[in-house]
Amino acid sequence: MNQDTINGMKAAAHTPNATSGARGKGGQLASGTTQRLLDAGHARDVTAFARSIGYRGPRRVIVMDSKVISLRWIDWGSFCAACRARARRELH
Repeated sequence: MNQDTINGMKAAAHTPNATSGARGKGGQLASGTTQRLLDAGHARDVTAFARSIGYRGPRRVIVMDSKVISLRWIDWGSFCAACRARARRELH
């Protein structure tokens, strides 16, 4: 993969209304695009950490530029706070 392709993927990932076909249902990236971002080192799979703080969803948690790109571009800090709050509620 050349640098122009990587730059194009990053630009498409940062565009809220990308029409390039990279976005799938619900504003999420298509799985192939997500995998290419992971392979290129632009995104990180943090599912194990997310599960340790209370995430119970079926999808992987992929983060790029402080946004959870695999779950509707939620801010990473807000996502962590929501996971911890839900885990606390489940304990009581």
